[in-house]
Amino acid sequence: MTMYLLTTATNQEMCQLKKRRALLGNVDFLVSGVGLVETTLSLTRYLSQSVESIDGVINFGVAGAFCDTGVEMLDICLAQREIFGDFGICFDADIMDFGNGTVIVEKEFNLQNSLYDLCAGFFNHKHIEFKTGNFLTVNSVSGTQRRGNFLRDKYQGICENMEGAAVARVCQSFDVPCLELRCVSNMVEDRDTDKWKLSVACEKISATVSVLIKELASLR
Repeated sequence: MTMYLLTTATNQEMCQLKKRRALLGNVDFLVSGVGLVETTLSLTRYLSQSVESIDGVINFGVAGAFCDTGVEMLDICLAQREIFGDFGICFDADIMDFGNGTVIVEKEFNLQNSLYDLCAGFFNHKHIEFKTGNFLTVNSVSGTQRRGNFLRDKYQGICENMEGAAVARVCQSFDVPCLELRCVSNMVEDRDTDKWKLSVACEKISATVSVLIKELASLR
């Protein structure tokens, strides 16, 4: 029987989906914690100790969308690639890659796999609107539009988060397909939390993932 692991960074992002557990079939849940380190530790521990074979990891949650990308508040976004966005040398708002050739780092992870194709095809068939593109994982979320615009332009990114590239890297190591879906809770602009829609975004992404899981279960 196909088994999917559903991962989020926080309980707030996961709690609505857990309420639907009886309707979702053969799935398990992992709240990894916030950031790259906690996510890497949690997911590695889970996959290395799991008795059941995991057929795919579905990582979901909220994200901040970069301005002027066509992505708006509460849009559903599907990752084509995950990229470590702020790994390198920091100069004010600028992030430079290590350029001397002595430090080789895998920064980008292609997520256009079989799960991606199934998800995109299902959304299109059911007329579920979504945006797709590069997701950036950062250690510190952008508090200014200037930094957000720099990251957007450097990597052609559509949104940022704090865990996605860690999930992608661990899944690559374990040879497990990874899918990443996020709902936009805020725009990456000069920080103003009064404009955020965190609770609504958590509810929307949970509902979207629930519908997707039911579709994947029907394909077994």
